[in-house]
Amino acid sequence: HCVRGCLHRTLFPEHDVYYIDHRGTGRSNFLGCYPTKNLTLCAKKLIEHYGREGFDQFSPTGFARDLNLILTQIEQEEGKKEITLYGISYGTLAVYRFVTLFPDRIRAAIFDGAVSPTVKFGSVYNQNMNEVLLSSLDLLCAQNQTCSSSLACSPLQKFKDVMNGLKNGTNTCLSQINYPELNYDSLRLVYNVLYRAGRSLIPFFSSLLSTCSTNDRYLFYQVVSRLIQLLETEPTPVKSYQFFYDLPVDNRDSSILYLNIVASELNPNESFDEYTQKTKDHYLVGSVSGTTFSFLKDWPSFYKDSDKYVGAKCEGANFDILILNGNLDGQTPESSARYMFDNLFPNHKKSKAIKIFNYAGHGILYTDSSLYLENSVEKNCGFDVTSSWFNVDFNGCQIKSTCLEKLSRDVYPDSLFNQISKSYCPAITPKDPPKVVSDCRSSSPTSFASHVNVTSVFLLILISFLAII
Repeated sequence: HCVRGCLHRTLFPEHDVYYIDHRGTGRSNFLGCYPTKNLTLCAKKLIEHYGREGFDQFSPTGFARDLNLILTQIEQEEGKKEITLYGISYGTLAVYRFVTLFPDRIRAAIFDGAVSPTVKFGSVYNQNMNEVLLSSLDLLCAQNQTCSSSLACSPLQKFKDVMNGLKNGTNTCLSQINYPELNYDSLRLVYNVLYRAGRSLIPFFSSLLSTCSTNDRYLFYQVVSRLIQLLETEPTPVKSYQFFYDLPVDNRDSSILYLNIVASELNPNESFDEYTQKTKDHYLVGSVSGTTFSFLKDWPSFYKDSDKYVGAKCEGANFDILILNGNLDGQTPESSARYMFDNLFPNHKKSKAIKIFNYAGHGILYTDSSLYLENSVEKNCGFDVTSSWFNVDFNGCQIKSTCLEKLSRDVYPDSLFNQISKSYCPAITPKDPPKVVSDCRSSSPTSFASHVNVTSVFLLILISFLAII
């Protein structure tokens, strides 16, 4: 993974870098029960296999205890260490659980794409994705004249008009494309995927579906048909678990592990019918199913007790904190990062900083939107901020973060719109970018240099968040 390699090159040899596979994933024991497709039955079989207590260890709390044992083993073999934890996405929940259980165990922690109690599965998650999608159209496409002229000068309104027209039948462009699998609902699934990995195609599709010329339909079909094929062949919890066993061991993921975490930590406590009703007007939807919600509903019948650490606050933490988030992150929105910064570390004793990256999506250290050019050299602002944090002894109020002002707002390239019909749009003045959010609170943190005869360890925790949707 690029993040692993880049971090290792940035921090080594001053810091030893370790990568941890959560129980049930990667080189740890895979959590699944191929060929069983019934999720509830699978969970019950796994409980029979591991025992109630054993199965409960496939959780953030179980991971935190595993990590504590790993750190103890490292220190027994190599001596006392100064430890920094880094978590992306679900990894932030795992790191937060660790510091809640072992608040005096580490020197510093980085939360990249923060999962706080405000993040829930289901309609809440979907609502967050929709809100960020709409704000990104207004923020990004409106600043590119080629993009906005293709959408009649109002990219956000044009997108809504096209989607509402497809839904109520006044726009018949999809029916003119000879592809039965293509309809309003399948397009919403495509948009859910595209927003996270290819958002520049969304206003492009709006333009194609608006003009709907022969060439527009051809371009749309060539791209979307392939995306739908990928969605149909991508494994889901209801499909074949064999897929995961066929993967290289480092890439193995576990749907049952994600569902275990969702059910016990992020459960929306809603039915599939409720989810469908709440998301019926959303312009993108996750590929969840009634089977998934049935699993969540059945979960309490065989889940022992609610983890007492779920939602707990880390009181009086004695380590430095850095929170990174993108303002266009729909999976773990900016509000989640702000909630973590403001509420989850009461009476914090060291420095605490939050950096919001304009135009950036989920996972600052691996999103393309955190890249910028300096002297014709492409750099990653996330790495710059993180490296600066290390260089100033983890004092978040001294981080050098001028690169935040350099992040590009133009993520919709003109080349996308060269082959489609254009409508006239007068020259527009690009909107001012959002104000850079950069906050810190310091309580005279102890200088790292004062710790003598201590080797630093940087632990990287890379875990995707809610891959099932």
